[in-house]
Amino acid sequence: MLDASRSTLQLISQLLHDARVLSVAWDPQLCTFAIQFDCLRRAVDGAELNERTVEIKLTGVQAIGIGYDSSSIEARPSRFEPPKRITAENLVEWPFRPLEASLSINSTAFERALESACFDWLMGDETSLKDSACTFCLRFDQWGHFGLPMLYVHIIAGGDVFTIASGGLPISIQDWEAQYAAWWAGWKKHWDSKDSTSEGGGSEFAVAIPAGESAVPDLSYRPPPEAVFQIEPTDAPVEVLSPLKEYLESQHERDWSKMARVFPNPEATHEERREQLERINVSDFGRWGYARRIDDWWLEGARACVVVRGIEHQMAFERHAAQNIETVWTFSLRHRDGNWIIDTYSQGWPKFGSAKKLPAKQKPWLRKWKSGTIDGA
Repeated sequence: MLDASRSTLQLISQLLHDARVLSVAWDPQLCTFAIQFDCLRRAVDGAELNERTVEIKLTGVQAIGIGYDSSSIEARPSRFEPPKRITAENLVEWPFRPLEASLSINSTAFERALESACFDWLMGDETSLKDSACTFCLRFDQWGHFGLPMLYVHIIAGGDVFTIASGGLPISIQDWEAQYAAWWAGWKKHWDSKDSTSEGGGSEFAVAIPAGESAVPDLSYRPPPEAVFQIEPTDAPVEVLSPLKEYLESQHERDWSKMARVFPNPEATHEERREQLERINVSDFGRWGYARRIDDWWLEGARACVVVRGIEHQMAFERHAAQNIETVWTFSLRHRDGNWIIDTYSQGWPKFGSAKKLPAKQKPWLRKWKSGTIDGA
């Protein structure tokens, strides 16, 4: 029997990194729901595999639903309507081109899907989903099959057990993991040699371009001692603003446990999320936010959005001097277990045209900043 422990399910998600969904196959008569992925896999010796597709199949299916959301986290759910919808016939005969997606198994990720702006049950309901022994949540972050703008699409399913196969034969997690490692070993060899024409799939490896390595920053640096969260009068609910305040404060305090509480990951424990956020923030060290104004906000059911304007301080690094830049964060929040938490966020800068500009008369907080000039304000 396939090991369905939490560590195995996390490993499956990792092995699907950069995988593309080739097709989805729902068989209402057999009560199965299968997803075929084109995965990053090679033979252990580095040779190409004749069959890279991995199929993950759920049996005993008793619930299937599809959720749709705008790709803009500022869009109110009540004002969103997808231009088209995936039909039951589409799930039986998948007509869409390959597209990257993530799969969560036996995760609370389906809660986010159930809160989608538009949701269709094609089989069963929320009760039958939650009563299922096994759940799938397939998430597309760049659904463009219905034209622009892009959509977020969740396909969720509940059933009994799942199996993993390739070429019609079962594949063990250990073999899949070794093949995944072999792909990345080939990728490393390709980029170490800097020869995109070398034998071993240069063009394939060239798709995953490595990020450049920057010099190690001075971790002893401290940003200006200005108030981190000093918001002008607003009618935004305190309970919605609280996680944003804690998030920005935790960045200054380097309190990753505090940050993990208000910006959790449904796929990780609190400690795992704390370690993840510490790695992210240390690698991106040198930027600190100061909130000053709520540009906009809305709250609908278990979802909320808050647009926060303020200042980002960037430390001096390499040939760049330290600077303060006007910035705008857009936070998407969800209500979980009686509290509001950050689901995701985006950031833009008026100076670079990626956030809305406001006239100086609408920003009295500029005069209260004592730590140097503010670019883009």
